[in-house]
Amino acid sequence: MILHTREGVNLTIAINARFCTQPLTGVQRYGYEITRRLAHCRVLSPNNPRPEYPDLDVEVVPRIANGRGGHYWEQMRLPGQLASSDLLWSPSGIGPVMHRNQVVTIHDVAHLVHPEWYSLRFAWWYRLVLPKLLRRVRRIIAVSNQTRSEICSHLNIPEDKVTTASEGISEIFVPRPKPQVERELAGFGLAPGNYFLCVGADAPRKNFQRILAAWEACSSLMPDAVLAIVTRGPLAIARKSELKELPSRAVTLRDVPDAILPSLYGGAIALVFPSLHEGFGLPIVEAMACGTAVITSRNVGVLSQMSGEAVVVDPYNVREIAEAMRALHDNPELRQQHVDDGLIRGRDFTWDRAAGQIEAILKEEASA
Repeated sequence: MILHTREGVNLTIAINARFCTQPLTGVQRYGYEITRRLAHCRVLSPNNPRPEYPDLDVEVVPRIANGRGGHYWEQMRLPGQLASSDLLWSPSGIGPVMHRNQVVTIHDVAHLVHPEWYSLRFAWWYRLVLPKLLRRVRRIIAVSNQTRSEICSHLNIPEDKVTTASEGISEIFVPRPKPQVERELAGFGLAPGNYFLCVGADAPRKNFQRILAAWEACSSLMPDAVLAIVTRGPLAIARKSELKELPSRAVTLRDVPDAILPSLYGGAIALVFPSLHEGFGLPIVEAMACGTAVITSRNVGVLSQMSGEAVVVDPYNVREIAEAMRALHDNPELRQQHVDDGLIRGRDFTWDRAAGQIEAILKEEASA
């Protein structure tokens, strides 16, 4: 994106697309969906995009010969490709400290709030780099009001330097016809209305340990129901907890294609998402847009902005999680009310809208 200033100077907007060399998960999806909607930007990457990013026009800036990793490329190679006047957008929570003329999106600061959830190396790197980066850049974008508050309080950043701009969801997340849902669920041994759904990486913040404990506590009262967990990689939480193994009628579904997720959401009794910490929480909005009731945490991520549309619980209270599951299973009218409210709310979150917000921020900063 090239802007012409009143002084006749051309200003380039570039995008730090290191994300497209990584698996397509939450943060990477944000970078991808918005980048593909921003026209005429320089999209810089250390390598060609992975197959999950089919339509990005990327300018490859190769890593140096000794093959140093992504952090080195981002901090040392990327700044050398930019003029000091070029505005860089780093969408994935980190960027080159050396380039001041930069806007960076922060998805959460969980590594500061809960460093115990991360490896020592990971936590050390971000605690070293992030404060320096955020003090130097022109503007910070937070994906929710909660993330904005945590950035300001934990990193002592002035509030007027941080702007909230929400994420979006793909247009595929809409209610699907019942025959299609039934057909796609059959491949997993599921049927509409006979399962609760969990979606997330096997990480401490996703709270699988308490979800499984809640399921063990209440599943005998719902003998027709299953707990289906969509996760990437092995689910080790049960082995790390007092349960030692998955409870009865709890199953894991690994590497589910994105195209199937709307049916998995749409056929569920509810999405169970009592996360301990989220910047935004995409599965919440995806589920609502597909016509699914949601159980989630009080004051976590985007839910601080939409508490009326979901059943909210104390994520540390196993009994509350179990009671919420029972309530939605046993009360179809309550479940339908949350479905109706969520469908309305889910329409507010689109990638087109999110990209429009980012484009406006970048143009404002480039022209300032």
